[in-house]
Amino acid sequence: MSYSRTIVCLANSRKYQGRCIAGLEFGKTGLGGWVRPVGLAGKGELYGERLYSDGKDPQLLETIEIGFLRPAPRGCHREDHRVNTRQRWVRTGCVNRWSLYGAIEEVKGCLWFDGGSTSHGKNDQIPAAEAFGLTTSLKLIQPGRLLLKVEMEGNSKAKRRRTVRGSFSIAGFDYTLSVTDCFVGEELQDAPEGTTITLVRPILCLSVGEIFEKTNYCYKLIAGVLK
Repeated sequence: MSYSRTIVCLANSRKYQGRCIAGLEFGKTGLGGWVRPVGLAGKGELYGERLYSDGKDPQLLETIEIGFLRPAPRGCHREDHRVNTRQRWVRTGCVNRWSLYGAIEEVKGCLWFDGGSTSHGKNDQIPAAEAFGLTTSLKLIQPGRLLLKVEMEGNSKAKRRRTVRGSFSIAGFDYTLSVTDCFVGEELQDAPEGTTITLVRPILCLSVGEIFEKTNYCYKLIAGVLK
C-alpha cells in the first residue's frame, strides 16, 4: 500500500548521473528518523521524479511531502523507501538550521568504521563486509571547521577529474571526504584548482555510498553542507 512522508531535505547530492535526496522525517512532534527516497534506476538514483511540479529541484531545509510505494532497505541503506513516480513531490515549507540542533549527533568515536583511506582522502573507506553490518548510512554532525578544497584527481591527464573534498576533525578523528553536495559543486564549478574555503561550525549530512564493486569498499561522503 502506498504512503506519504514529509521530510526536511538535508542532502541533494550527486549520485552517478542522477541525484540522492535524504532527510529527516518531519511532523507535528518535530524531527524523526532518516528517509532516503530511491528511484527505479539500478542504484536507486533519482532523476525527474525528484522535481516539483514547476520543475524546480528540492533545496536544503525545505520540507517535502513525498509519496512512496514500499520500504526498500538494501545493505546498510536501511533508510531507503521506493518512490511513487505517479505522485509529484510537494514543497510544504522550510525550516531554519537552528531547528536541526536537537538532531545533530553527539559523536564520541569514529564515524561508522575507519577502514582505510583513498589516495586523496582520509578515513573515507569502509570495507563492504563492515558496511553491510551498519544500522544506518546517514549522520548529521557539526564539526568546528570544514575546509573545502578544489582538486584535480586521477593517475593520468586523460583520467583527471575535478573534485571537491572536505576536511574536518571530530571526536579526535580526522577526515577528508568527497563532497557530493550539488550546491557546493555548483558554487565552486568555476573555481581554479587549489581553491580553498573554510566554513565555521557547518552542519553536515554524511552518507555511506553504495558498494563500489571494483574495490569492494563503501565510501563516506559529505552529501549535504549547511553553512
